[in-house]
Amino acid sequence: MKKITLLALTFGWCLSLTAQEDPISRTLFQQLWPDIITHDSIVYSEDTGAAFFPETMVSIWLFANDQYDSAKIYDQGTLSGIYDGEHYPDSTVVFDMYNFFGPLDTAGKYVFLHGANGRDTAMLQYYFNGSDFELEQKLKLNYSSNGELNNIEIFLDLFGSGSLSLYGAYDFYRSANRVDSLIFSDVFSGVFVKIINEYVNNRLETSYFLELDSADFDTTGLYNFTYNSQGEIIIVHENYYEESSGSFELDYNWYYYQRQNTNISRPEARSKGLSLYPSPVQEYFRLEGADSMEHFRILSSNGQVLMQGKLDHEVSVSGLPKGIYLLELSNDLEKQVTRFQKF
Repeated sequence: MKKITLLALTFGWCLSLTAQEDPISRTLFQQLWPDIITHDSIVYSEDTGAAFFPETMVSIWLFANDQYDSAKIYDQGTLSGIYDGEHYPDSTVVFDMYNFFGPLDTAGKYVFLHGANGRDTAMLQYYFNGSDFELEQKLKLNYSSNGELNNIEIFLDLFGSGSLSLYGAYDFYRSANRVDSLIFSDVFSGVFVKIINEYVNNRLETSYFLELDSADFDTTGLYNFTYNSQGEIIIVHENYYEESSGSFELDYNWYYYQRQNTNISRPEARSKGLSLYPSPVQEYFRLEGADSMEHFRILSSNGQVLMQGKLDHEVSVSGLPKGIYLLELSNDLEKQVTRFQKF
């Protein structure tokens, strides 16, 4: 089943805090609210101030370029999703596994393309159709001469032709190295959503969410922030406009933690360790960095064991259909797990 995560189709979704663990959405939030503390855990809660009900928790590990090495998402204590990254010199690929109606299934992948200076130049999102990945959207990142991200162009398959066309853009407006506003527009409606940041003494105080209603923009939500003593945001409060009372009411909170400390960043952890090639796999694969391993198992995305045996220098997978698989390697003392695609 296709997991609906298109940023461009609903701007309200992409700037809703419920989407913040998504690899692409993180890029927007890092630009919009850069003072959020460097964190390895996020707890999303429905919280009115009188009650605390944690709904979602995200545990995060990052590569040195700040893309996901891996992340696990728990909904009310149950594992509901995994992001699993692979880092290469020119890109970072993050696979998405999600719990739709039972076991975790492969939902898609995100590809972050890196420029010569190390910055991301494009973000590609694919969904998994059951046998292969199909490109869903492309986001092109454009920077100013001083290296600030000032525009993200969004390309979609608007007409079902298989080719991508420009759909819309996010535009960042800055002053004094701070984002004053983020504007979303598309080729059909023009500007129809704005985020306005309000600062007090150079500290972000409030972000206002405005949506176009007829000819006017209405403020339908606002976000305010709790800081620690170091001036870092540790809680984001999401408020919605209640028409009956004519006021804003607290709806949800995001809490940021540094629980795992040294696990926040694991630079090059995978690229210097186990390596599987060719990628994607066709008839067979070989391994580097697995000399101490003795046995292997190949599992489907929902955990079913499909192949197992003694590890040799080359493993034939010609009998497997196209898809995403987990490879588990083991000896008497340890176990390693990686992922590969059969093409």
